[in-house]
Amino acid sequence: HYYYLGTEIVKTHLNQHKPRKSVCPRQVTRVLLNKQNAAIGVEYVKNNRTHILRARREVILSAGTIHSPVILMHSGIGPAEHLKNKGIPVRVPLDGVGKNLKNHVSYQIKVDLLGSDGRNQLHNQSLATYVRYGRGPMSSTGLSQIGAMIAPNQEKVPNLQVFFSGLQALKSETGSPAVH
Repeated sequence: HYYYLGTEIVKTHLNQHKPRKSVCPRQVTRVLLNKQNAAIGVEYVKNNRTHILRARREVILSAGTIHSPVILMHSGIGPAEHLKNKGIPVRVPLDGVGKNLKNHVSYQIKVDLLGSDGRNQLHNQSLATYVRYGRGPMSSTGLSQIGAMIAPNQEKVPNLQVFFSGLQALKSETGSPAVH
């Protein structure tokens, strides 16, 4: 089961911001740069054909830990020697691209509450209270406790972060998390 959140409330809140053009779920292959090396658009693949989308104001690249550096390097932005070795013309030599990557591994332990499905706090009234007043159950980050175990200068001891998530949306068909 899941709770339906009133779309009019959400639309009212989201429509306060100007819409952005999104090329998802297409595959962006590179960022287009002008002569001053400013991003002016993207090249992407849709239905096995390459297309170009030009930006009016800005290009926001958000392709994740692995794919963002790949797209930047295909655009000629990255470690110059590496780009040259791959036959990619260097546009912006930037040694940090693709380096110092960190993976945010997580594991979920599901806890069932006796006498409750645990989702009774998320409903239309909670959303309305949050949108109107910035309060209520939805004003929480959903993380009730966070702890970190950091071992600086210790290669054999991993840095760990433990957190407890009090709120989570579930898919009605499977009962699995809809978002992480």
